[in-house]
Amino acid sequence: PLRARSEAIAVATFVNFSSNFLVSLYLPSFQQQYGMSATYFTFATIGVVALTCMYLTVPETKGRTLEEIEAMWDSSRQSHK
Repeated sequence: PLRARSEAIAVATFVNFSSNFLVSLYLPSFQQQYGMSATYFTFATIGVVALTCMYLTVPETKGRTLEEIEAMWDSSRQSHK
């Protein structure tokens, strides 16, 4: 992780700003076309699906060093080959 940290932060920042831009761009027309309640439930559904996917696929790293996390990812990559 240390060698990829700056690139990962750059990608995460780009995705964050891009998604914020797209939401800001399309939210008014979506609200006008479908209404407030449909907009709310659409975003709520997207949030629940995202949280479920993260819970099921992202491993817990609390209390681990960056080196331990890197070793964990390396071992999981080798087991998938």
